Order: sequence, then C-alpha cells, then structure tokens
Amino acid sequence: METNKYQNELMQHTIGLSNGEDRNWFGTGSKGKDAIEFDKLVVGGLAIRVPAPSWSGDDVIYHLTDKGKQVAKDNRPIPEPVKKLTRSQKNYQDFLRSECSESFAEWMGFA
Repeated sequence: METNKYQNELMQHTIGLSNGEDRNWFGTGSKGKDAIEFDKLVVGGLAIRVPAPSWSGDDVIYHLTDKGKQVAKDNRPIPEPVKKLTRSQKNYQDFLRSECSESFAEWMGFA
C-alpha cells in the first residue's frame, strides 16, 4: 500500500517514533480525519481497529501491524545534516557554556 505523508506521521506517532516513546496505539474519535486515514491503513493491512473502553464514548483505538510498523520506520524523514562549526564558532560556543563572568575577549585572552 502506498501511504501519504499524513498517514506516515500518524503511524510514526502511533509507535512513538515522533516522541521517543515505545508504544503501539492511537486513540481518536470514530469520525475525524485521523480515523478516516487510519481506516485506509486498516484496509491496506497496516493497522487494526479495536473499540476503545466504553467510558471513552465513540473513540476507537488503532494498532499498527508488523507491516505497518516497518512502513512507519521506512518512511521516517531524513534528518538535516549537522552543520559543522568553524573554530571561531566553536570557541564562542565554549565561551557560552563556560558560565564565566568575563567578556568574550577576556575569556579568549585578547583583553
């Protein structure tokens, strides 16, 4: 099944890739945009739908299948490359972390 960006984000959130949690559930109302997109994932074999507890009204819970988990992991955005700092930029970052009371020039030994 071909997934779109929104579905990928939902699946990544479901298994905690978006916030560092280890989980596999997503709760939502039964008629909203999330439910519509998840129902498409259910049809595609990437998720299953289960009733939420009775106290939650018309909510439903979705879990990803093993195939859905793999699709979510495979479609993670590529992180931006870390920008290399120049020696001067590194010195200034070190100064900021030093928590000293000197000026930058004094800290560098220029004043």
